[in-house]
Amino acid sequence: EVALGCDDPHRYLGEILDALAKLESPPDEPLLDALRAKTWLLADGQPVAPQDVLALPPAVDEAARALLLKNEEAPRFLPAAKLAIDVLDHRGFDHLGKWVLPDLRSSFEALAQKVEAADIIGRLGTADEFPMDDFATLAKDSGDVGLPGWPLLAAVLASEADRGDAMKVVAAFVEINSSDANLAGTHLDRLARLAEENGRKGEAARRTYRHGFNVVARWSEESRRQLFAGMAVPTEAGNWRSGREVVQGGDGLDPNYVLARDYASALGKREASPVERRGSGYEVHDLSPTDHRRGELRNVDLAGLEGQSADQHRSFLATWRGRVPSDLVIVYLGLIGRSEPFWHLANEWTIDATADVDTLWADLDNHFPREILYPNPLADEVDQRRFLIELVAGEHVQAVALSGDVFDAPLGDPGKGIIIGNLHKSHEGIRAADGKVRSLITLPVRQVDPSGYGQKEASGIFRQFVETVAADCLWLGMERQRAALRDM
Repeated sequence: EVALGCDDPHRYLGEILDALAKLESPPDEPLLDALRAKTWLLADGQPVAPQDVLALPPAVDEAARALLLKNEEAPRFLPAAKLAIDVLDHRGFDHLGKWVLPDLRSSFEALAQKVEAADIIGRLGTADEFPMDDFATLAKDSGDVGLPGWPLLAAVLASEADRGDAMKVVAAFVEINSSDANLAGTHLDRLARLAEENGRKGEAARRTYRHGFNVVARWSEESRRQLFAGMAVPTEAGNWRSGREVVQGGDGLDPNYVLARDYASALGKREASPVERRGSGYEVHDLSPTDHRRGELRNVDLAGLEGQSADQHRSFLATWRGRVPSDLVIVYLGLIGRSEPFWHLANEWTIDATADVDTLWADLDNHFPREILYPNPLADEVDQRRFLIELVAGEHVQAVALSGDVFDAPLGDPGKGIIIGNLHKSHEGIRAADGKVRSLITLPVRQVDPSGYGQKEASGIFRQFVETVAADCLWLGMERQRAALRDM
C-alpha cells in the first residue's frame, strides 16, 4: 500500500510483485482497486495501470488499436504480452493475472467503455435490434459493410467472445442517425453488393440489408431521398438497381424499375402519415413541402392553366362517353376542379345524368363531413390542386424515383389501369396572381379503348382510376373516405 501511494509507484514494481507472490489469497477490495488503477506496471518502458492490460483476442486488440489510437498517441490499453520481461517472468505474475489483471469479460467491458468514449459510428438501428448472428457471418467472411467502426466490430463478432460481451461492444458504438444519410446509404449499398452473392454470406447480407431498410423507412422523406440516391435497392424483378432509377410503386412499369413489394410496404407505412393525420384531428392546412414536391415554386396564369386542364380532360374523357355512367364522370371532375372551365365541361355530361352538376357536386361534398375529412372541406382540398394530363406514348414514362429524381421509366404490362407510373403522387408548387400557392399534379395516363370492354367492366376500370386519383392525389385513402367515395 505504501508503494502504491507514491507518485511513481512503478519504481517499486519488484517489491509489489514480491508482495503479491507471498499472498495466499486475494487482497481486500480497496487494495485490489488500487492495484488495478495505479500505474505501477511497465510496458515498452512506460508506466501502465493493470486495468489497461486487456486480455483481448489478438485480432480484436489489433483492430482496437488501429481504430482507437491516433497517430503517435500513447496506447491507452495493451495486451499482457507487452509487459516488461521481468514482469512476465516474475513469480508474482501468476497472482497478478488471477487477481488483478482484467479477465476476458472485464477486458471486453473495458473495450466497450473505450469505444463509447471515442464516439464512433458502428451500426444502423438500436443495439437491441442488431442482427448479431448475420453480421457475425459477414465478419467471418471478410464482408465490408462501410461503417467506420466495422473493422473492430467485425473482429469482435468473429472472435470467440461470449454473446453478452460482444453485445456490450455493439451497444457502445454510435448509431447512424438520419442527419448522416450519406453514410447510411453507403452502408446499405455495401450490404446490397454482398447480398448479390450466393451462399450464407449472401443470405446474411440480405437479412442485414432488410434490417437496415426497415430502420431508414422510419426516417423523414428528405433524409430517405438523400439516402436512396446513393444506394441500390431490390426490385420486383428480383435484381438490384440504383435508388435513382426505382420507384416505390407504380402500375404499368417494367418490374426492373419498381421496388420489391415487401420493401415498398415498409415505406408505405411511413407514407400513410398524411392520410392518418387528416383522420386524427391534426390540422393540415396545406401540402407539406416534404410531401413529394418537385422543383421550385413557379408563377402561373391560373385561368390559362385551368382552361388547358379542362381541354385536356375533354379530349381524354371523350372516348368514355356512352361507356361509363355520366354521374361517375361528373363526380371525377368534381374531385379535380370546380372552376368555370370544369363546370362547363361537367355540364357537357348532364344529358343522361341523374342530376345537374351543382347537385351532384353538393352531394359529393356532403359525403365528406368533418368526421370523415378534417380539417378542410372537400371543395377546399380540390381548390388547393390543379391537374394536367400527360398521355403516355412510346416505351417510357416520366416517374419519380425513390431518390426524388424524375427519370424515364420503361413501360411494362399496363394491365387495365389508366394511370401509369407514379408521377401523379408528387406535385409542383405553383403561385397564382392572387399569391396563393397551390399544387400542380400531372396525371400520366394511357388512352384506354373502352369499346373493347363491356359497360360494367369499362365502368370498373374508370371507377378504379377515380379512386386512385382520390387516394394518391387528394389523400382520401382512409377506409371511411374510400367508402364515402364508393357511395357516390
